[in-house]
Amino acid sequence: MFRVAFLVMLERTLTQFMKNIYQVDILRHAALDRAIKLLGLVLVGAGWMPPALAAGLSLTLALLLAGRLAFWYPHLALRRIDLGIMVLGYAAIVLQLLVEFLAVAAPPNWIGAFSTHVFGLGVMGLIIPAMLIRIAKGHTGRKVVFDPADRAVLWIMIGAFLLRVLAPQLLPASYALWLALAATGWLAGFGILAWRLIPFLLQPRVDGKEH
Repeated sequence: MFRVAFLVMLERTLTQFMKNIYQVDILRHAALDRAIKLLGLVLVGAGWMPPALAAGLSLTLALLLAGRLAFWYPHLALRRIDLGIMVLGYAAIVLQLLVEFLAVAAPPNWIGAFSTHVFGLGVMGLIIPAMLIRIAKGHTGRKVVFDPADRAVLWIMIGAFLLRVLAPQLLPASYALWLALAATGWLAGFGILAWRLIPFLLQPRVDGKEH
């Protein structure tokens, strides 16, 4: 269900962001968009499906998402960390689906709950902080601009993802260290966001309008 929510949100937000910032229209084809959301919804029940069927559907959704992303101007989005992190979160959905497929087709010897961590730190951990910044600023009448502290938070979250997901696969002997460093990164990232954004939400809008 979380994956479905992110799929719906990314369609809406990246369409708007790319149009506003780069004046480009990303690929939005009604049949493709519906197929992606339908497959995402069907995969909510993956745990009750035959493993081969769930794996095949996961691979199909991954390929559809990857193919669509190629027409969403990722090279432009990656020029800016505030947009690039949304694309990285999208790519993490693709990666997690491929991991789910490989778990049935050719199970690798992953260290830890690899699929869960790809989604938790790669999708939720990257997209949510960026959206919190946008929402907290935009809905309090402030200009939605990512200043150095905001960008630092996003880089911290990217670092935490690499430490929790990639580093254990390369150096599993230091698993406890990677876990501690990634947790510290999340604590720092969300701590900075709370310190910066909660005061915005507790104060009247700067433009005098209602929240």
